[in-house]
This record gives sequence, C-alpha cells and structure tokens, in this order.
Amino acid sequence: MMSNFQAPGTKSQALQPLEQEDLMLQPHQETVRITVTSSPEGVKAVIRDLHSRRFAEANDWCPPVPTGKIGEVMTVLMKRVWVD
Repeated sequence: MMSNFQAPGTKSQALQPLEQEDLMLQPHQETVRITVTSSPEGVKAVIRDLHSRRFAEANDWCPPVPTGKIGEVMTVLMKRVWVD
C-alpha cells in the first residue's frame, strides 16, 4: 500500500504545473493547499458541499488516494487567494 507514496525528496509530476503557476501570481496572491481526509463518502460529501457554496469546482480536486488507514482516503485542492 505504501507504493502509492513518493520517496522523500522527489517531486510529483502532477505538482510541477502548480509550482509553475506560482511564478505567475500577482502581488497579494498566494496559493493555498486544502486537504480533506476521511472515508471516500465523507470526502465526496465535503467536495459536493464546497461546490454548492461555489468555493471550488468538484473536478478541481486531485483524485482521492489511500492514506494507509483502512477505509480512509485523502484529496487536495490548490486554490489561489488574495491576501492583504
């Protein structure tokens, strides 16, 4: 089950575009990472709830990955926000 995780010090190819986007941020913008960890049903419920509140599109989240605990998955959303 640990094969789903990367070795320390390696970068995921999926995250590389996100790092490149950080270079294009305007002043007073930053990227935040929002993580949801729960059962698959709990994760889906949070994604649906945040979508209904127009916080994020449902397909903006990464695919859920197992955490190593039975019945638990994790998903991540990267979102740009304005900061003062």
